[in-house]
Amino acid sequence: MVDERFVPPEWLGKPILRAEDLAPVLQMHVDDVYRMAKHGSIPSYKLGGRRLFRTQAIVEWLAGAQVEKAA
Repeated sequence: MVDERFVPPEWLGKPILRAEDLAPVLQMHVDDVYRMAKHGSIPSYKLGGRRLFRTQAIVEWLAGAQVEKAA
């Protein structure tokens, strides 16, 4: 279950995200999101030729990144 306190409002109700959804929240260019996903730095999966992101996995990944940053 996604903790809605940590989810940007535009992500609510979207189980799957695109790089274009992530880029503004991560404050990076869409190409950088794709590059990080390709290298396994961001959790993602490919469906056909598209790279997609599960909202739950991204929220957990962001929470983990914040914990590491605080340590």
